[in-house]
Amino acid sequence: MGKNIFISIIFLGILGYILLFSGINTAFAVSCGVSATDCPAYCASRCDDLGNGLNPPEGTLCICNPWTATSTQGLINNVTNFIFLLATAVVPLLFMIAGFYFITAGGNPANIEKAKKIIIYTIIGYAIVLFSRALTSLLNNILGK
Repeated sequence: MGKNIFISIIFLGILGYILLFSGINTAFAVSCGVSATDCPAYCASRCDDLGNGLNPPEGTLCICNPWTATSTQGLINNVTNFIFLLATAVVPLLFMIAGFYFITAGGNPANIEKAKKIIIYTIIGYAIVLFSRALTSLLNNILGK
């Protein structure tokens, strides 16, 4: 029984990864028109909200080092964007795990409660991530940067 659950979790994880990252370039990037040739070139000149810089290379996921900023504002933006990308990748996986607990609960109230807690804490955590990203954007607009 334990082996089947492990295989099911691995399968759901792979399926979620494929569904999540199949359209990563269109989901998270503002189109700047020109694509980078590789990830280091993209990380050196990322596409910003104004349309300056390079798009990520086609069919690849580039995770850039957030500590390469040259200002405090840039560092805060890079870290919040990195955490947002990471949270956006983890949230569907947590929902799949919660769904798996619901499906395999078999009337066991402990597993149903565990699934509900996973869903509630995932929503709260993602709301905090979204709020932090919105707060930094709001402060940048207020300060005029």
